[in-house]
Amino acid sequence: MQQDTVDPAEYRGRDGDSEGERERGHQGKFRIRDEELEAEAEILTQNQLPYLQLVTWNDYEEGTEMESGIDNCFSLNASLSGSTLEWTINGDESTIDHYAVYASPDGNTLQQIAQVQPGTYSVNLCSAGVPTGTTQVFVQAVGKPSMANRMPGPVAYGGGCS
Repeated sequence: MQQDTVDPAEYRGRDGDSEGERERGHQGKFRIRDEELEAEAEILTQNQLPYLQLVTWNDYEEGTEMESGIDNCFSLNASLSGSTLEWTINGDESTIDHYAVYASPDGNTLQQIAQVQPGTYSVNLCSAGVPTGTTQVFVQAVGKPSMANRMPGPVAYGGGCS
């Protein structure tokens, strides 16, 4: 019986100038689909990968570098309703691992106060234990491995927990 060989590779859409080189509009779907195929083949649990090739020119000008994450075309907008931080999303949430909520006294120093799973779009800041002196709160969509993270600007916070 012949065993199939899998040559795993990680890649990012090339953004070259030549016709046919652009891989736009997939919002990280190539990577997510590859993970699904790997799971279906039980590669990760039964047949450990002996190597992983990073297929990239690693060129920031062409948009092929891996370090900044694959663009998943995901965005979110945050707002405050009383003592509850709420957010709305735009994009495919299957590319998101979790949401992280941060408190900040100055907009530069962030302290994580909560982490919630996809499908949750609010956090009660009083229950999360917001530190005294917090003037701003943030929510970050943390992408799955190799996906870009997204974090909109801060939301002003005036306290209000008793």
